Amino acid sequence: IVLPANCESKARFVTDVTVDDGTQFGPGATFDKVWRLRNEGTCPWGPGYTIRFLNGDFFGVAQSVPLVELTNTDETYDIAVQFVGSTMQDKFKYVLGGEFRNIENDGGLVLNESKHIASLFGNFVYKFAGDKWQLGAGLRGDDDSMTDVDIGYTSSLTYFINNTDNIRATARRAFRTPSLFELFSQVDLNVPNKNQRVRFRGNKELDVEEIDSFDITWTKQLTDNVQTSVEFFFEDYTAIIGNPDSGLLDDVFLDPITNTFTTTTSFQNLGDADSIGLQLSAVWLITDKLKVSAGYRYTDPEDLNAISGETFFTPENKFTLNANWQVNEQWKVVTDIRYVDETDPEEFTTGNVAVNGPNFTRDNQTDYSSVNLAIHYSPTSFEGLKLYLVADNLFDDTHVEYYEFDTVLNAAGEEFGREVWGGASWSF
Repeated sequence: IVLPANCESKARFVTDVTVDDGTQFGPGATFDKVWRLRNEGTCPWGPGYTIRFLNGDFFGVAQSVPLVELTNTDETYDIAVQFVGSTMQDKFKYVLGGEFRNIENDGGLVLNESKHIASLFGNFVYKFAGDKWQLGAGLRGDDDSMTDVDIGYTSSLTYFINNTDNIRATARRAFRTPSLFELFSQVDLNVPNKNQRVRFRGNKELDVEEIDSFDITWTKQLTDNVQTSVEFFFEDYTAIIGNPDSGLLDDVFLDPITNTFTTTTSFQNLGDADSIGLQLSAVWLITDKLKVSAGYRYTDPEDLNAISGETFFTPENKFTLNANWQVNEQWKVVTDIRYVDETDPEEFTTGNVAVNGPNFTRDNQTDYSSVNLAIHYSPTSFEGLKLYLVADNLFDDTHVEYYEFDTVLNAAGEEFGREVWGGASWSF
């Protein structure tokens, strides 16, 4: 999934839906385990987003499970069934499941539109050659009422060099179907202080966006508490969905009475692109209550950043540092620090005012850092209640994360600044 850079990916654990911590099972028993997560960011979840096994006891199921797309403005309900089994003396593990989603929107930016998605998926793991090798495979099929049947897959081969080192090769195909907003939006906007009106229109003819990726990952357990990994990756994007900068210039209307001209813009399949890069990560379990993780990602962004139309800013260098501290049974503190490098002359080679002219994004995009803090409180006197307070961009009230030339906004940056918010959840 290719996302605008001005959105933020953030997930939060809500509760164990099934199988509480500490539940015991006999050897060979089967059980369903479901975690509930909340999408608390501004990016939709879809292909390319996964929940990955990091450490602990590995029960032989797939090491990563793809997340389905979530859209905050849509009402959804899911029915999911999952079966975990073990055969062949624990050499072969599998997860099979089905899911049905109904997405409806009765107001706002999309009026009286809906779609449903029926899915079947399976993940398989097989160990062989004295458990030195592990073969993994996954297949997912979505029958979407808008785009018919779409197929995604994952295949991996892991070689366990010794007790502390392994190397894994993985190939994946993922897809993102157009959202209801991209298909059916009907929004008219009057540009402030200008005799201009912009119409945003959905596009029912959008193709499904696809991504094929290949990576090789080496993981090393340095100590019982420290794990590191190195990943080389290649990603190939097809039919990227986005919004053209200039709109559909063959659909421009001038009202001779009000002297107002109206342009129409619509989501399009902007083109194809690929990227290649390197990702380094480390996890340190300092104590049973404190975990620190760090990551660095290098991406060659030239091809992605050259996509015409709406700019998807892909940074070349990105650093992250995360600390998770379970202070006690009631309090937990999570902090996240991120640094993103500035653009360089090799990025955005085409001008967005004119082909050979300046590029607003490249000329203004500087490096930036952000610090986010979250505090969680679970009172012992009220079972199942969890309170949380989050501060994004803790030290920068005027933080600008993304600069994009926009004829409507007259070449403005996306200023996010500091954001403080909170909430509560209750499981019963």
